[in-house]
Amino acid sequence: MTRIAPYAEQREHMNVKGPGDARRTATQIIEHQGLVAHPSWADRVVLTTGCSAGELGPETAKAMRLIGADVYITSRERSKGQKITNELLADGKPGKVEVISIDLGSFKSHSLLFNLLKDALLASASPSFNSRIFVVVAAAHHRAEISFDSLDFDKTEYTPLGAHDQSLADILFANELDPRYQCQNLRASSLDPSGTASTVWAAVGKEWEVRGGLYLDECADGWLTPDDALYYHGGYAPQAFDLRTQKKL
Repeated sequence: MTRIAPYAEQREHMNVKGPGDARRTATQIIEHQGLVAHPSWADRVVLTTGCSAGELGPETAKAMRLIGADVYITSRERSKGQKITNELLADGKPGKVEVISIDLGSFKSHSLLFNLLKDALLASASPSFNSRIFVVVAAAHHRAEISFDSLDFDKTEYTPLGAHDQSLADILFANELDPRYQCQNLRASSLDPSGTASTVWAAVGKEWEVRGGLYLDECADGWLTPDDALYYHGGYAPQAFDLRTQKKL
């Protein structure tokens, strides 16, 4: 199957930070897709997680305002989320912006969030406009092994690096959702954000209208990396598509 990488030429640019960075921005992705204030997105709902200051969520939500959808953001602290909401509404663009106070710091909370939203996702989906779930994960899954006895560190010591390792569970979660619900026009995949552009492309790109069960990286369909690749090598590790572990999870 041909790899989907319409913005690959930007990724090949030698300087990817600061002046001379040729990669497309989130705004340019939406413009290239022809979706600025697009009528097909009017009254559609986008839920963006991780919307505390300093995270990628606020910039993702800002870009999603361009398409005219209603945007809901999540934040652990409502007051901080409301500040982001007010900043987003200041652009004067159509569409709602609402904040939901929720802690998504565990694997169980991700599963719960999906189950709370499942009926709405299925009811709003159609063959011509699929509902989409993109789970944002960490490149550290390359060296991860799932600890089934302590998915949420309830039996082991929590470490930030260990939490990133456990993002492998989130990849497998998305992989399991897609075949279960694709016949009902709900698709699911995972992505290493590598910046806001990748997240926005996943959310609105026409390329993903009828596709799922994939891993995206650097605004492209991800690639399989060697077993001994470093976590920042890009792409996905073999265990990201380990069906046996996926079913056990």
